Amino acid sequence: MPLRDAIRWSDSHPTDTPESRLGRLLESAAGVERDLWILVAAAMLVDVTLTVHGRQLGLVEVNPIARHALGGFGVLGLYGLKGVALGLGGCCRLQLDDRYGALVPLGLAVPTLVAVCINCLLIAYTLA
Repeated sequence: MPLRDAIRWSDSHPTDTPESRLGRLLESAAGVERDLWILVAAAMLVDVTLTVHGRQLGLVEVNPIARHALGGFGVLGLYGLKGVALGLGGCCRLQLDDRYGALVPLGLAVPTLVAVCINCLLIAYTLA
């Protein structure tokens, strides 16, 4: 590419700034938003399953809200809590611009996946 064409190209494409990189990241994340919602739902189902299995092994739920839901309603209480979290996430998603929509399921997925990992480790340690 001749220098004159390179200069024209650079003028038509602004320099790479943190804002432009963030914009590209958010646009690419918007393309996987549906997959993130599926990941959140699956992780929540696995979390409930592991929680129930851990309780059968003698482990104790440390989250006081989840412990109260389990004590009062059993497994259905946990499913209810997960449903409320998904519902609130869905309501929050409706308030956001599409560029930021993937942040909601991502914000739900990260702590849920951390809880799944902790449950797996605790169950493995208990069984060892």
